[in-house]
Amino acid sequence: MISLKRITSSGEYIPSLDGLRGVAILAVIGYHLLGYLQVKYAQQIPPSTLLSALQTLFKNGDLGVQLFFVISGFMLGLPFAKQYLFQTEKILLSKYYLRRLTRLEPPYFLVMSILLLSTYIIPTSINTSQTLLSYIASITYTHLMVFPKDLPWLNCVAWSLEIEIQFYVLLPLLAKLFTIKNKTYRRLLFIGCIIISIGINQFELNPIPFKNLFEYIHYFFGGLLLVDVYLSSEAKPSSNSVLPVIGIILFISLWLKHDFLPYQNLWAAAREVLFVMSIIAFYYLVLVKQQFTILSKPTLAIIGSMSYSLYLWHYPIISITGKILHTFSSAFNSTNFILLFLILALLLIALVSTCFYLIVERPCMNKNWVTTLKNNMKLILAKM
Repeated sequence: MISLKRITSSGEYIPSLDGLRGVAILAVIGYHLLGYLQVKYAQQIPPSTLLSALQTLFKNGDLGVQLFFVISGFMLGLPFAKQYLFQTEKILLSKYYLRRLTRLEPPYFLVMSILLLSTYIIPTSINTSQTLLSYIASITYTHLMVFPKDLPWLNCVAWSLEIEIQFYVLLPLLAKLFTIKNKTYRRLLFIGCIIISIGINQFELNPIPFKNLFEYIHYFFGGLLLVDVYLSSEAKPSSNSVLPVIGIILFISLWLKHDFLPYQNLWAAAREVLFVMSIIAFYYLVLVKQQFTILSKPTLAIIGSMSYSLYLWHYPIISITGKILHTFSSAFNSTNFILLFLILALLLIALVSTCFYLIVERPCMNKNWVTTLKNNMKLILAKM
């Protein structure tokens, strides 16, 4: 029987965490579906009830990326925190970096290579030399540095993966904060790092001239703070009837973040701090107090397990779907065209991402896949 369940290096699987990933990736996909309709079909699609509903649901769906950043801080910080707080087996940095490379790079490299080859088949507005340069910059995670004014041309969502890579590189250093023995001081330091990094960005004190980790590092610090709280708490369901209400309020508040004042003022900085702390509080309710068990259900957890494949493939597929339907847009009324676009795009995203996950990404979740591949190759060569 085919299994879609995530393979974990430690063997410890947290279904609700994949549920949170599922929420984040669905928000991002919804945001990009809405954005594509608004940008590419602004003239052909008049206002409609369905479009208004999509705008209400997904206008801030890009915040799903920030939710992923907090999850990354939590998941990758967890083994380092256990090492320093509970003296578990020491993490070898060579193995840590190799694991990041073998887990993430094969799927990413393959997707970007397929997209590069597709540009030679499907005409684009970008010339061949520009496309190749963008490809090289993307697979080396330097696109934001080399082309500071542009998102990756082949796959615009790849910008956040460059931020993630920068965090992976710095994490062993940041995790040294867990060596502070006093729990109160340690947590206050994490909160201080969140506030300081937000202040630096809100008042434009970040000297790096391109989009970089330090614009988002407060989310990763939020994940590390969550690790600290998680490890000192007993994860078990709570019967407190107030907690679900608090959780719903927190969840709704996350998607209202863009409805406040502009940046570059104290209120905006305070709002950003509140946003990060709201994510941490909501995740705490889910992971420790085990509220919203719907997030642990197989459907949402499987979507979360596949979130990397979904993230890599969803925007190119949305773009391809839009190009396919462009010539037919005048044949449908607004609502029917939007429905057709959504159904076709979502079906293709689900199909392509699931196949890619099973064939490429999930095998890479096995930390021993490189060794297994080498052994299999030896056996094949020995039989030849």
